[in-house]
Amino acid sequence: MSDSMIRWHLLPFVALAALACSNGPEAIETSGSGGAAPLAQLQQEGGFAGMSSALVVTQGGSATLIRNTPQPDTVRWTLSGTQLTRLEALVASPDFAHTDSTYVPANPCCDRITAALTIYRQGQPPRTIRTLEGADQPDVVEHTVRLLRDIIAAAPAN
Repeated sequence: MSDSMIRWHLLPFVALAALACSNGPEAIETSGSGGAAPLAQLQQEGGFAGMSSALVVTQGGSATLIRNTPQPDTVRWTLSGTQLTRLEALVASPDFAHTDSTYVPANPCCDRITAALTIYRQGQPPRTIRTLEGADQPDVVEHTVRLLRDIIAAAPAN
């Protein structure tokens, strides 16, 4: 196999590694939010299948989802008005002011899904909360993560 063919075959793996090493929404935002301000982001990985995905929802309701398993793909769509209204209400909740930055136990056990939830409020720095599926966490964190996971589950096919 020639060097150029090897490079083309490695390109998807390099792109996945870049996403996996990302510690912010930049990898998603620059790929299609049209410069709109983000509202919420959920990055999650783990589970038996080694799932990995990242979702960013903008204030206008545009959603960008990057899934790395089973096949890498990127999906863009607009949330329904109901989904956006529910997400805006959760992000605006004053309960987020009383949350910790992590709800991952020292021994996470088993094969659960970890998540990094980032919320964006105008005039405030982004707030990231790390959590683990099934961990004891405030309702506002649990409900926001659940809503974003439901949005991911309902994403259109690519």
